[in-house]
Parts: sequence; C-alpha cells; structure tokens
Amino acid sequence: MQQKMARPEDRLLTVEAYKEGLINVHLNVGGQSTRNWAREKHWPVPWFGFKKTFIRKMLENDENFTEALESGNIEVWIPGY
Repeated sequence: MQQKMARPEDRLLTVEAYKEGLINVHLNVGGQSTRNWAREKHWPVPWFGFKKTFIRKMLENDENFTEALESGNIEVWIPGY
C-alpha cells in the first residue's frame, strides 16, 4: 500500500488510519528529541509507552496535530488513499 506524509489537514484520515493500525510514526526526526519537545508543551511524557501516549495526544485535536507536524520532530505516514 502506498503511503504519503500526513499534513495538518489530514488529521481525520490519520485518526481513522490509526484505528486500523495503518500509520507509521517516526519520532526524533533530524536528531531532535520528541520527548523534550512534548515536555516543553506540557504533554504527558511517561517513561514507558511514550510513543503510544504521544500519538494519542497528537491526534486529540487539530491544534495538537498541526503543532506536532510543524515541530519538525516527527513524520507521520498514512495510506495514500
């Protein structure tokens, strides 16, 4: 299945793809720490299960999704429907 990099306007598609287990999330893109970025934004930063917690927080609303994508810390790949 072809994939495309998610953009801010793709949040609802990304939520659906996440529910189906069809997204790929790459953290710490460009050597930046996603954990530190999340901490600065006052997002949950658990020691265990960080990636899953981060993804759920990112998908909560348009603002979180856009902010995370524009941070440059992550890449989210979704099916290229």
